[in-house]
Amino acid sequence: MFGTRKKEDPSKKEESDKSEPQEGNEANYFTLMEQIDDIMVSLENLKPMLKEFSPIMDYIKKKI
Repeated sequence: MFGTRKKEDPSKKEESDKSEPQEGNEANYFTLMEQIDDIMVSLENLKPMLKEFSPIMDYIKKKI
């Protein structure tokens, strides 16, 4: 439907895997932890608003 699929040469894939720097994993881990921290801070900021909506959500649950 979208055209023919090109198969990759396995020998080229092995070469690209070997050329990746190992230090990149540490940077990704650090970035991931920063993003998780940002999400947690956002959730803490949303908590008061969610408390205001909880009666509405309870009402909807009862109706369903």
